[in-house]
Amino acid sequence: MFPSASTSPYCRGGWRTSDVKKAVRHLDHCVGQVCFLLVGINDVRGGVPLEVIKLNIKAIINIALQSAEGILVSTLPPTLHAPPAELHAISEINQYIVSFQRRRGVVIVPFHRHFPPFSSAAQSSQLYQGRYFNGRPDNIHLSRRGLLLLLRLVRELCANSGLQPSLPSV
Repeated sequence: MFPSASTSPYCRGGWRTSDVKKAVRHLDHCVGQVCFLLVGINDVRGGVPLEVIKLNIKAIINIALQSAEGILVSTLPPTLHAPPAELHAISEINQYIVSFQRRRGVVIVPFHRHFPPFSSAAQSSQLYQGRYFNGRPDNIHLSRRGLLLLLRLVRELCANSGLQPSLPSV
């Protein structure tokens, strides 16, 4: 979760929703800002129960909306080579995230619709650059091309919603 797309001390790799929930309770970094939230994939991979993930996401959104102008909540990206149980969990969390779309101040970023899973590493490497420990693409960490696509999507969503976050120029 971060107040600016260009820099943030709160963009942490490896954090779970419980970590973000604890951190956001003690921050005033979202005051008058638009925050971006992409959480949950580490929870899924770590075996955190779905109901716990959902409760944490709801709490994070509620806390952030107490001071933020708005919050962009991204759905979880599909993952290449994920086992069926993980793909099912990601799908269920995405449905839950989308359920917030009618809430005032919340804009859903449908990451999963614009970044489909790919059947090969060659296809995936066009948008993703991250790798699992075994060298296969993880379909989470974006390449420059993927980041530009996500940035364009966020700009369009913000323009349509009236939110005005500070976004980097590229």
